[in-house]
Amino acid sequence: MPDPAAGGRRLVTQFSVRRLWERFRAAPRVRIMSYALLASVLCGVSGFLEPLDDFARSIRYSLRYVPADGSIVMISIDQKSTEQLGTRYPWSRTYDARLIEQLKKNGVGKIVFDIAFSESDSEASNAALVKVLDRYRGDIYFGSGVLAAEQGKIKTALLPAKVYRPHVEIGTFVHWINPIGQVAKLYVSGPMRGDRFPALSVILSGKPQANVTSYRPDYAIHASTVPTVSYGDVVLGRVKRDQLAGKDVIVGIGELAFGDSGFLPGQGRVQGVYAHVIGAQTLKTGTPIDVGWIYPFVATLGAGLILLRTRKIAATGIVAVFSCGALCVVPLVLDEQLISVDVAPALLLLGIMLVQHARLTFGWRKSRTHELTGLPNVIALRE
Repeated sequence: MPDPAAGGRRLVTQFSVRRLWERFRAAPRVRIMSYALLASVLCGVSGFLEPLDDFARSIRYSLRYVPADGSIVMISIDQKSTEQLGTRYPWSRTYDARLIEQLKKNGVGKIVFDIAFSESDSEASNAALVKVLDRYRGDIYFGSGVLAAEQGKIKTALLPAKVYRPHVEIGTFVHWINPIGQVAKLYVSGPMRGDRFPALSVILSGKPQANVTSYRPDYAIHASTVPTVSYGDVVLGRVKRDQLAGKDVIVGIGELAFGDSGFLPGQGRVQGVYAHVIGAQTLKTGTPIDVGWIYPFVATLGAGLILLRTRKIAATGIVAVFSCGALCVVPLVLDEQLISVDVAPALLLLGIMLVQHARLTFGWRKSRTHELTGLPNVIALRE
C-alpha cells in the first residue's frame, strides 16, 4: 500500500518550492540580482570577458609612463649592422665570438642572447665561439623555446645546437599570448626535454622566482627608453666603455623587417626582445601578483545589495558613480604596486543591476504619478 506520509511530504515539498518560485517572481529586484550574478560568475569562471580586461589593462599601461632604469642594454641586430659587417643575418659565429669579447672588454656583466643558436656553423666558426664561451662560462646565456606543443606538452623544443650546449648556460624566452594577440605574460622558466631553464628576464633581474610560473611585466615601462646599441658598432669597437660598463646586455633582433616582433600591451608592435628587458626591470621592483576577478566582483556585489534596498534616484546615482569610479581608478593604482585585477565580470554585474534598477525605479515612480498633472496618483496616496 502507498505510504500516506510519503505522499504528504511530496505535497509539502511541491508546495514549498512553488511558494519560493512565486515569491522569487514577485520580487523583481531579487530576480535581477540573481540573473546578473549568474551571468557574471559564468563569464568570470569561463574567462569569456578576458579580452575586455586585456584591452582595459592596455589603456592603463598607456596612461602611466615609466622610463627604463638603464641597467640593461639592448644590443640590436639591425640593418645598420648588416651594412657594417658586409653580410646578411644570420652571419658567421665568429662575429658572435667577437661581440662577446668586445662586450667583456667594455666591462659588461651578463650577456644574454634572445637567440637559440639552434644551428651550428662551420667547424672553425664553432671552435671560435666555443673558445669564448668557455672563457666566460657562467656569464653567457643562449635562449631556448618551443617549436611545437600539444595539449600543454612540449613535442619539439628549440635548443642551442649540441656543439654549444656543454659550454653555455641556457635560458628561455617562452611567453604567453593573450586572446587579443599581445605578449601578456612571461614564464619564469621553461621545461625543455626534462630540464627547466630560467627565463631570460629572470636571469637579467637576478631575482629567482620560486613561487610563480608566470607573471605580467609592467608594460608602463616604455621599450623606447631602453638603451640600445647596434650590434655592428660593438663588434667594430665603436661604442664607448661608459655606455656598457657595469651593465648587463641582451642581444636580439632590433628591426621589424627582421621579424621576431610582437604586440606589447599599451605600446603596440615592438621587437620581442624588449619584453624581456621590461620583465627584468619589473622583477627587480618586486614580484607581480595576479589576483583575478573575485575581489572586485565581491566588492561590486556589495554595491548591488545597496541598490536592492533603495528606489531613490540620488542614492542610485551615488552608488553608480562611486562603483564605476572605483572599478576604473583602483586597478590603475594597483598596477603601480604590481597587483593585477580583472574587472570585466564586476562591470558586467554592475551594468546589469544599474540598467534594470533604473528601469524598475522609473517604472515604479511612473505608476504612482498622474500623467497630466505630475502629482501623486491614487495608488501613491493609498500607499
